[in-house]
Amino acid sequence: MTFEILLQPLVYGLQIGLTYVLLALGLTVIFSMMNVLNLAHGEFYMLGAFTVFYMNGLLKVNYFLALAMSVVVVARDWYIF
Repeated sequence: MTFEILLQPLVYGLQIGLTYVLLALGLTVIFSMMNVLNLAHGEFYMLGAFTVFYMNGLLKVNYFLALAMSVVVVARDWYIF
């Protein structure tokens, strides 16, 4: 076994774990400040992920540019709500 085979699952696990931490912290901060459980976080995470997928996968935009564009799309939609 090479080092890359051992490192790749570790990096992916760390990535998904940090995503779960980000989701949990968002829900915790909103619930602790407002005392209301806001379940719209999942919608915004899904909207951002789908925007990155659409821009990068289908329109062949650079990943980091698509990531920045998804922040703009989600922030614009958050402001509307």
